[in-house]
Amino acid sequence: MPNLLAQNIKKGLCKPQKMIPSSSFYDDIGSALFNQITTLPEYYLTACEMEILESHAQDISRQMGEAPIQLVELGPGDGSKGNILISQLLKDRKKVTYIPIDISEASLLSTAENLRSCFSDLMIQPIHADYINGLNQVKEGGGGRTVVLFLGSSIGNFSAEDGRHFLSELRSRLKPNAFLLCGFDLKKDKEILMNAYSDKAGLTRDFNMNLLTRINRELGGTFYHEKFNHVAVYNETQNQMESYLECTEDHHVDIAALDHVVSFKKGELIFTERSRKYSLSDIETLSIETGFHIQENYSDKKGYFVDSLFVNQE
Repeated sequence: MPNLLAQNIKKGLCKPQKMIPSSSFYDDIGSALFNQITTLPEYYLTACEMEILESHAQDISRQMGEAPIQLVELGPGDGSKGNILISQLLKDRKKVTYIPIDISEASLLSTAENLRSCFSDLMIQPIHADYINGLNQVKEGGGGRTVVLFLGSSIGNFSAEDGRHFLSELRSRLKPNAFLLCGFDLKKDKEILMNAYSDKAGLTRDFNMNLLTRINRELGGTFYHEKFNHVAVYNETQNQMESYLECTEDHHVDIAALDHVVSFKKGELIFTERSRKYSLSDIETLSIETGFHIQENYSDKKGYFVDSLFVNQE
């Protein structure tokens, strides 16, 4: 989506605190890098959530009732998490239509192909779009039930205000009794967080740096990796991990597609991502503020992560 990318980059790099929206991470290369990050031992989030889904899939399936299900997954990654729930739903003899939504077309098609190879009879309807526009394309079937998966810690990438707005927008597109299974990374020791977001293998650094590669490729930028460092910090006031690209020397970057030159000072930071951390009371408050009701909270054994099953009771 080069036009959207251009708008986001021009807007973000013209701010006093330069920033690049985290949605810009997920071109095909960025999506592949993130999938690799999720396999790292220090990146506990994926392992904890897989444990939750494997341990509680049967109960999640029971909560969804007997009606046909539209399983809508926002940002499915490699499809491994959706696979767990699909397996259980089909085992319980439920009729399932799987609708993955992603801005990376290559990742989306790869996920759909993998799931077709696992479930030959599964109806799959991929939607290449951002989440809200993708949800606008989902047609809720009569007599069925829509279940939206927003897994990982994706909700944590939003500011508090933007997260409330996103969930409110999402809920407004759901019928009464539709479900949302949403992942929340819980507050924990700072050292565990720092290791997860600045891994020894350097994959998180590569993921962050790929933003510059993408701007160069798609917008004619002149960024040089050697003039930036990956920086991860924990903001204790906001209870969030933050990622930045730190400029190592004074220089200028030309971005041809924007007809714009960006000036950088040594030590200047480009804000690229946040990952908010929650308590159970934070999650309860968020559900109330956005019009959902918490049906159930599912946690891993360490208590690091929660998948909350929200229901739209409107």
